Amino acid sequence: MGNSDYRIDPAKEDFYKRLIDLRTQLKDEMGNVSNQLTQLLDIEQLTLKICANATSYGIFVELNPTTSRVQRKPKCHGAESFETAIKTIEEPGKYFHPVLVI
Repeated sequence: MGNSDYRIDPAKEDFYKRLIDLRTQLKDEMGNVSNQLTQLLDIEQLTLKICANATSYGIFVELNPTTSRVQRKPKCHGAESFETAIKTIEEPGKYFHPVLVI
């Protein structure tokens, strides 16, 4: 983000831990600054959040939606099983791994 304080050396630091630590640091700073600076810090912390989420889950949560004109009634499984009418089905991507998603 152009700020040398945000530099991460993946050979020495855990990339995701450092992103989350930086975000927490920014959120803490937001309570102690002016309203204009709060908005800037909020944008920065949100950027770190998106970066951490997008890179840590990434390909393992790829779901590809397919929409049809006809409603389907798939069986859904969870705490209870049930059927529901839907037009969009999400097919898991090639590397989807539900255990990592949980």
